[in-house]
Amino acid sequence: MSNPCRFIFIDTSTTLTHNDVTNKAIGASEYQFYNLLKNLAGKTEVFCFNFNNNSQKIDNVNYVNIQQIIPFQINENDVIIFQRFFPNDINLLNKVINNKVYVWIHDLTCIEVFIGGNKNLAPQLHENPSSFKNNILGFFIDKPNVHFIFPSDAAKSVFVDFFEIYGYNIDIKRLNVIYNILYQSEFESVKISQDITVNKHQLVFASAWTKNIRDVIAIFDYIYSKNNQYKLVLMSPGWDTPLFVEYERELKEKYGPNIEILGPQNKTSYAQIIKSSLCVLSSTFKETFGCVFAEAYYLGTPVIADIRSGGVCEIIDKDYVVDYKDLESVYQKVCKLTEMRNEMNVKLEEKFMIDMNLEKWLKIV
Repeated sequence: MSNPCRFIFIDTSTTLTHNDVTNKAIGASEYQFYNLLKNLAGKTEVFCFNFNNNSQKIDNVNYVNIQQIIPFQINENDVIIFQRFFPNDINLLNKVINNKVYVWIHDLTCIEVFIGGNKNLAPQLHENPSSFKNNILGFFIDKPNVHFIFPSDAAKSVFVDFFEIYGYNIDIKRLNVIYNILYQSEFESVKISQDITVNKHQLVFASAWTKNIRDVIAIFDYIYSKNNQYKLVLMSPGWDTPLFVEYERELKEKYGPNIEILGPQNKTSYAQIIKSSLCVLSSTFKETFGCVFAEAYYLGTPVIADIRSGGVCEIIDKDYVVDYKDLESVYQKVCKLTEMRNEMNVKLEEKFMIDMNLEKWLKIV
């Protein structure tokens, strides 16, 4: 009798558990990865190998230090899922390469995705594309048991284009789209609250500032020049804050109380700010998904997005996807929302909720 299928998740970048991502500002990939572990456990056996030093079982998730994976008994029908990167570790590869392997691609596809995120090795491969093509990408072409998971069709399209640059066409059957999940329980109390009043002159941006914050400020600057009643609230996960200390000072000096810089927030405060705002702004950054914008829709808050914002365009009303280069058109959308906000019925589609996407994950095993 064969052993039952198990999920073996491997994260070569963090020390986290699912308890560490609860009600905190954290990167979307970590938030999705560790929430998924918690929700899959109990439906099938789940192991997570990462850099956490304490091997422990939490809510039916077995956390094991990654150094223990070589002696760990992996069964032939176990499903292996790598977080973000395919590892650049020959021992680890040899351990799992005959199993059904998935790489969960959270980033825009680049060389680093295929070499364990190794930024030191990447420049050499950029300079020698034939070596990268033949020695690394070719490996994936020749391994039909290696599959890929993307949080949006936009992210999958970037992946396909990347392979085509190197002359490869990867089998479409190996490419799977499973949307990032909206975990309703973290937002439900704010969603149903009757005590939150919408400020129809409050705009909000809640993504990492490295995602082209200056393009967002250019939009706000134009809106502010047309009507100085509008204010912009800025939040972020917080990991890139040290890069923008001087820019933050400049913004405060220029806009005074019309810009409010809050930084990271817990989930409740974050959701209250989103729900109380006229709308959420995307940037011009090509998102592989855009959890902020799905969460905004779940809370009933409209989103204005740029045409280059990638996966965001799969979440929101197409009428509010505009070209940020046309500042006046963005301003007109803001004015339209100001007039209509009280009558709007903004809802997130069921395809982004937990039930439909958890079912897709379980189909893997």
